[in-house]
Amino acid sequence: MTNPPPVTALGTMRVQMRIATDASFTSFFLEDQLPIAFPLRKVVYVEVSIAQPSPDPTLSLRMRDCFAYPVSRHSVWRLLQDGCPNPLDNNRSSIHVSDQGETTALSQVRRFDVKTFAFLDPHTGHPSEEEMYFYCWVELCTNSEECAQPCAIIPSEGERKKREATSTSDRVQLVSLGPLLLGQNATELDDDQCVNRQTMFQVTVYALYAVVAALFLILALALWLSIGRRQKREAPHATEAQVDKPSK
Repeated sequence: MTNPPPVTALGTMRVQMRIATDASFTSFFLEDQLPIAFPLRKVVYVEVSIAQPSPDPTLSLRMRDCFAYPVSRHSVWRLLQDGCPNPLDNNRSSIHVSDQGETTALSQVRRFDVKTFAFLDPHTGHPSEEEMYFYCWVELCTNSEECAQPCAIIPSEGERKKREATSTSDRVQLVSLGPLLLGQNATELDDDQCVNRQTMFQVTVYALYAVVAALFLILALALWLSIGRRQKREAPHATEAQVDKPSK
């Protein structure tokens, strides 16, 4: 008795990207909470997964490239390169691994974290506080070889092109998340405000010192001129008194 042929059909697979509230990935921000405001250098925990219930439990998810860009789209920054941290990023993302210390090849859930940063405004050169979006290219796969993401070895350009050529377009999806609103840390703002207030107070005190010193100089000069005029007026009278004095 032979097995019946497999039944194939086209279907829709939905992939979602969410931000967890902490490193436990047990709770997530809701869509109606967007835009989410984060201070700079805060760790953001990102999860990309096949939306449940999954129509095919044999499918797995493979991360490809993830990047971020602001609303103005004047710049772009790669977060993940072929599913691994960007080697050009000094504050590179971290790929979350299993309890055994390795990345599971077959999984419908992929997680990574990234420290928030700010793009530089091309006009002012200062950090921009505009909204930002995260985007990821993901691929649906079915076996360990296709789904493997060897982050210990950065693939060469030739290997990347070969892997991209073997990936069919109907298995690749683009998922997005945002907007995220990035700004300065509240404590940093408080510190900056305290510094500004202290600086303004010092400038005010120095200005008062300068005004008081100038007044003293003006008063001293006026007194010196007044004494000089008085001495000049009294000098002729003293001379006349000596001339009119009778001799003995």
